[in-house]
Amino acid sequence: MIRVRSFAAVLILGLLGLLASVPAKGQPPPGGTFIDDDGIIHEPAIEAIAAAAITNGCNPPLRTRFCPSRPVKRGEASTFLVRALGAELTAAPASGRFPDVSASAYYAAPIEHLAAAGVLTGYLDGTFRPEATLTRAEMGAVLVRALQAGPPQSTAGFVDVPAQAWFAGHVDRLAELGITRGCGAKAFCPDAPVSRAEMATFLTRAFHLTAVPTVARLAPLTGLPIADPATFPRRGIAVKIDNHRGARPQTGMADAEVVFETLVEDELTRWMALYHLTDPSKVGPIRSARPTDTGLLLPLGATLAVSGGQPWILDQMEVSGVPIIRGSAGFRRIAERMAPHNLYGDVAALRLAGAGWSDEPPPPLWQFGPLPASSTLASRLTLHWSDPLAVTWEWTGARYRRVVDGLVENELTAHGRLNPIVTDVVIVLVGEVHTVSPPPGTVGRPVPAIETIGSGQAMVMAGGRLVLGEWHRDRLTDPFLLKTTTGEPLAVPPGRAWISVFPSNRPIWSHS
Repeated sequence: MIRVRSFAAVLILGLLGLLASVPAKGQPPPGGTFIDDDGIIHEPAIEAIAAAAITNGCNPPLRTRFCPSRPVKRGEASTFLVRALGAELTAAPASGRFPDVSASAYYAAPIEHLAAAGVLTGYLDGTFRPEATLTRAEMGAVLVRALQAGPPQSTAGFVDVPAQAWFAGHVDRLAELGITRGCGAKAFCPDAPVSRAEMATFLTRAFHLTAVPTVARLAPLTGLPIADPATFPRRGIAVKIDNHRGARPQTGMADAEVVFETLVEDELTRWMALYHLTDPSKVGPIRSARPTDTGLLLPLGATLAVSGGQPWILDQMEVSGVPIIRGSAGFRRIAERMAPHNLYGDVAALRLAGAGWSDEPPPPLWQFGPLPASSTLASRLTLHWSDPLAVTWEWTGARYRRVVDGLVENELTAHGRLNPIVTDVVIVLVGEVHTVSPPPGTVGRPVPAIETIGSGQAMVMAGGRLVLGEWHRDRLTDPFLLKTTTGEPLAVPPGRAWISVFPSNRPIWSHS
């Protein structure tokens, strides 16, 4: 049995185009409710139907995507329309009138409801075809019937809408009401499918919803404006980069949005470069993973590309939830380097290797904003990773450059040029160093790791200034929460960041 709340009143009053304007229930977050409609012309209308609870997106239960370019199916359109009408369906129909509409389908009750009201009709063979796409001509007929708008007073003059066509009057009436403006060049495109984005605009105009403009989305890893919104709705790719002398100069660092540097055995460090909005064609040399990487990647949902590693480490990372790419077509060895420092990756190709994994973009790395007034001048910061390795970050007046053993450290571009390794922001997260051993009965060797659960000292350096603080988090899946030494939130200035996960038993020197 279907119970419709005040359905007659809705048809008589609301469907005459006199429905009250439905305001947004609050400003959506930067970039809007959904991650795949940024910057398109229909985005304010999509936000309007989301605010009016007409749509929950196209990827339950996450509800982060709208699929704006996907054609609307007839069954799907019925659910949109019933929600726009304000009808409350409490049960599936007792008996369906269309043999191809299963009573258990999500669209069964809406179809039966709208068919009973004369808004939707089936085909001559008695079917409804709920999985067929809704054409623009069908959309016109459905909306005019739902609005009980009556016949048109004039013709819209669309060149592809013949006066004798069954849908001509509906299209002309929609044009009179300002619900459609055609598809360009005085055409209506009656046989074209209606996209989900177009449906949002039609519903917003038909039911006088309030369009909701959105604030531009910022890059989650850098806090900077996003140049191409199409690059946002996808996963981050992390690539483990070698830092052995034989691996220098590395390639692909200028395209990295974030770089983590962590301690490994033999008093060396390795880097983990993250690429979300960028797709460099050459990154490397690529080496193996370490346990500390797990806690750095889990909050970001990133996929890790590695050359390999001890099986027990990789097994533990994958069990923890870190997707790992190894041995895909995105890797290649180059003749100019000696193994094992000769494995490189193409980030765009590595993305394809993760088919079937989540493609959700990373959340904001942390709160972005200016440094607090308590920051002090600091032109250099030296990290003594080990007795043979000391890294200094020098402020140049524009960015920080990396200096090792008194020499500016360079990277090698994909085109063969040497450029200094630079970054906008330097962050140090200090944690206790400990040894992680393979599980009992497992073949492997112990490796060093840095503790990243709990709390520890933090440093943020940007614009030639330095602020001391603390990092906090309770679980490996939590993001790092940064605070000042007085307990206030510590924002990170927007920009590309180099993050050193640094051992607490080693010295750090800063210079004003």
